[in-house]
Amino acid sequence: METMIQDLRHALRVLGKSPGFALMIVLTLALGIGANTALFSILNGVLLRPLPYPHPDRLVMIWDDWSKRGGPEREWTNPATFYDWRDQGKSFESMAALNEWTPTLTGEGEPERLTGAVVTRGMLATLGVAPALGRDFLPAEDVPDAARAVLLSHGLWQRRFGGSPGILGAGLTLNGIPCTVIGVMPAGFRFPVVPGAELWSPMQAARTGRGNAVIRIVGRLKPGVTLERAQSEMSVVARRLADQYPDTNTGIGARIVPLRENFAREARRPLLVLLAAVGFVLLIACANVANLLLSKATGRHREMAIRRALGASRGRIVRQLLTENLVLGVLGGIAGLALSMWGVDLLRSGLPADLGAYFDVAPDLRVLGFTLLLSLGTSLVFGLAPALQASRPALAASMREGSLAAGETRSRARNTLVVAEVALSLMLLVGAGLLLKSFHSLLSTDAGLKPEGLLSLSLSLPDAKYPENPQVEAFFAGLLERMAAVPGIAGAAAISNLPFGGDNTDTSFRIEGRPEPAPGHRPSAWFSSITPDYLRVAGVKLLRGRGFDSRDTAQAPLVILINESMARQYWPNENPLGKRIGRTVWREVVGVVGNVRTFSLERDEPPTMYFPFAQVPSGRASILARLRGDVPAAAPALRAAVREADPDLAVTIAPMERVLSDTLAPRRWTLLLLASFAALAVVLAAVGIYGVMSYAVTRRTQEIGIRMALGARQPQILQLVLRQGLRLAAAGTALGLGLALALTRWMESLLYQVSATDPVTFAGIAALMLSVAAAACYLPARRASRVDPMIALRYE
Repeated sequence: METMIQDLRHALRVLGKSPGFALMIVLTLALGIGANTALFSILNGVLLRPLPYPHPDRLVMIWDDWSKRGGPEREWTNPATFYDWRDQGKSFESMAALNEWTPTLTGEGEPERLTGAVVTRGMLATLGVAPALGRDFLPAEDVPDAARAVLLSHGLWQRRFGGSPGILGAGLTLNGIPCTVIGVMPAGFRFPVVPGAELWSPMQAARTGRGNAVIRIVGRLKPGVTLERAQSEMSVVARRLADQYPDTNTGIGARIVPLRENFAREARRPLLVLLAAVGFVLLIACANVANLLLSKATGRHREMAIRRALGASRGRIVRQLLTENLVLGVLGGIAGLALSMWGVDLLRSGLPADLGAYFDVAPDLRVLGFTLLLSLGTSLVFGLAPALQASRPALAASMREGSLAAGETRSRARNTLVVAEVALSLMLLVGAGLLLKSFHSLLSTDAGLKPEGLLSLSLSLPDAKYPENPQVEAFFAGLLERMAAVPGIAGAAAISNLPFGGDNTDTSFRIEGRPEPAPGHRPSAWFSSITPDYLRVAGVKLLRGRGFDSRDTAQAPLVILINESMARQYWPNENPLGKRIGRTVWREVVGVVGNVRTFSLERDEPPTMYFPFAQVPSGRASILARLRGDVPAAAPALRAAVREADPDLAVTIAPMERVLSDTLAPRRWTLLLLASFAALAVVLAAVGIYGVMSYAVTRRTQEIGIRMALGARQPQILQLVLRQGLRLAAAGTALGLGLALALTRWMESLLYQVSATDPVTFAGIAALMLSVAAAACYLPARRASRVDPMIALRYE
C-alpha cells in the first residue's frame, strides 16, 4: 500500500511538470469516454434498465398474428377476442386491454386536448401499480353506458388543478361527457403503449363484434410461466377461436412478446451500431494518447536507463508508468462523466417520442460502473505498450545525451497505431456515408402530396354533442367555408386520417362479380374520408376518372376513389373505373389517385381507398389549409375560425412539412450522431498522422540535411515525407475498407434504397480519407523540405 501511494505521488509530480501534456491527454480521453458514457446511458435506459413496474419480466403484450394471411405478426385485436383470451389464457395472472384516447377538456379555462387511454378494469393491477390518491376502477364502471370515471396523472393534477386533494369526486367534462375523478396516479408513473398519457377511463367495451381491431393487450404471466409455454397455450386458443368463428378468425394467430420489446425493438439496432461507432472513437482517442506517450517516452529514455542502472526492475518501472497512466485515465473519466451529463440531454432530445416517454435514461450505478470500467480499461489500452517500450531502453545508447536510437521501436509502434486510427476512422466514415446517401434517397422520395405551404389542423368532435352523421358533416362543411374565407388561404379540405399522422384504418371488402373468397382471404385496404377539395388542396394527383364534388352527397349514389397501389393489385390488367366494391353495400370506383405515403417515406403505400366525407363522415379528422405564400397570421386566424364554429373544441396546428419531418426524426438522429462520431474520428486520425510525421521529421532531421547537402531538392524531400505518410494512410485505408465490407452488413436495416456495400460510397470515402491524410502530412513535409542543411548536420 505504501509503495502504491509512493507511485501515485510520483505520478502526480511527473504530470505536474507537464501540465499542457497532461491536459491534452485528459481532454482527448474525456471526449471519448464522455461520448461512450452518454450513449451507454441511452442504451442502458432503453435496453437494459428494468421497466418501472414490479416484476417487469413477466409483463407481455399479446397481438393478433396475421402472418398466415400475409399481414403483420403484430396487429391490434378486437374486444370479443380479448375477452376470449382473458377467459381461456391460463398462463396469465391477469390481462387487460387499452386504446388511445384524446379527449378535449372543457369547462375551466381554455379547451385542452389531452392524451390518455381507455382501459379495461384490471389494467393497473396487471402493471402492478395503484393510484397514489383515490382508488382504481370498479367492475360496475367498466360496462357499456356506465357513468364515466377518470384517473388523472400526477402531472395533469398539478398543472391543471393545482394539486388540490379536493379533486377526488370532482366533475370534469371530457368530449362533452360528464366524468368523475376517482384518483390520481403516482408521480413519475409511465403508462405503456401510449406515450405521455395523462388520464385514464374505463373502456366499457361490449363482448360482441370481431371485425373491428381497435385495442391492444397487456398481460402479466403467472410466476414460473415461461414465454414459450404461454405462447404455446395462446396458439391453441387462437386455433380454437378460428374453428369457432371461421368468418373472422381464420388464419389469425396470437403472438406474445415481452413488453419492453414492443418499444425497444426498432431502437435496438441503431443504438448498438452507434455504441460500436462511439467505441471506435474511443479506440482512436486511445491510439492518439498512446502516440503522445510514446513521444513522451522518447524524452524520458535516459531517465528510464538511469533507473535501470540503479537497480530498478523492469516490472517496477512498468508499474510506475501504468500508475501515471491510471491517473490520466481516472481524470479523463471524471471529465468524461461531466461531459456525458450534457450529452445525455442532447441525445435524449433526439429520441423518438415513444422511447423518451417510456424509459428513464438518467445515469445510474450501471452507468457509473461503465464509466469506471472505461477509465481503467483505457488506462491499460493506451498505456501498456508505451510503458513496456519505455521500460526496456538500450542502456548504452540511452545514456548518450540526445541519442535517438531508442526511438526506432517506438516509431514502428506509432506507425501501427496510425494505421489502426485510419482504418477505424474510415469504417465510421463509410457508415456515415451510407446513412447520408440513404437519407438523401428518403428526401428524394415522392410523398404523394405537396407539404410546402400546407397547414394541418387536427380536431375531434365529441360524440355527445355531435351524435349523428349529418351533424358531423354539417359542422365540417361550415368550418371549411369559414376557413376558405380567411385571407391568405388558397383552399381548405378535411381528411379523417392525416397523412404521416401515425394513424390509419383498414377494412375488408368484396369485388362485384368475383367469387366469394375463403374465410380470412377477403381483400382489404386502408381507407379515409375526404372532402371534395382535398386532392387540389393537398396536391394529390388524379390519375384517371374524376375526384369527388358537390354531387357526392349522402343521398347520391355511393362512390369511391382508389389509389394506384389498389388499382394495380386488384385490377392489374383492366380499368378499375366503373367497378364496384363493398361489404354490405356497393360503391362504384369513379377515380384513381396517386399514392400518398401515409405512414412514412420509407414504406410503400398499401392499397388505399377514399370515401366522400358527406357519405362517410368522421368526427375525428384533420383539416389541411393551403397558404398563398408565407402568411404568419394564418394559424391564429384558422384557430379563431374553429373557436367561432365551436368554442369548446381544442385544435392542434402544425405545418405539414414538420409533420413529414417528424417521421424522419429517428433516421436523422442516427445519421447526425454517426456523422458526428465519424467527424471526430477523422480529426483525431488527422492529428495522429500529423504527430507521427512531425516526430518522423524530427528524428530524420540529420538524414534530411545529408540528403540536401548531397543535392536533394525541396520537392524531392517533400515527396519523400509525403510518401512515408501516405503509405501509412493507404495501409489503414485498405484495412478499413476490408473491415467496413464485413461490418456494414449490420446496417442494412437502417438503409433505404442503398446497398450496404455501395461501391460509390466506399470509393468516395477512401478518396476522402487519403485526402485528409495527405493534408495532415503536408505541414511536416513542408517543414522538412525547408531544413537548413548546415543546421541539420549539427542537429545531434
